[in-house]
Amino acid sequence: MVADIRGLRLTTQECRVLELLRRGDANKEIAHELQCSVRTVEFHVSNLMRKSGESSRLKLVTGSVARSVLESATRGGES
Repeated sequence: MVADIRGLRLTTQECRVLELLRRGDANKEIAHELQCSVRTVEFHVSNLMRKSGESSRLKLVTGSVARSVLESATRGGES
């Protein structure tokens, strides 16, 4: 499944990783929750930064893309 958030096409896993980043979880904690490797989480974070154009993890989690993902999730996935 792909979510179109503010013109960005984010996968379901990218949306979930972003939610967990906003919660303050470290890569290792995210990997444990999603049952994947830390390297896979790093891959998703890298993709999120590339797609959003953000240059840091902090900007990624505090930016409008992150807020939009959370708003979309609370509305049941609508964009």
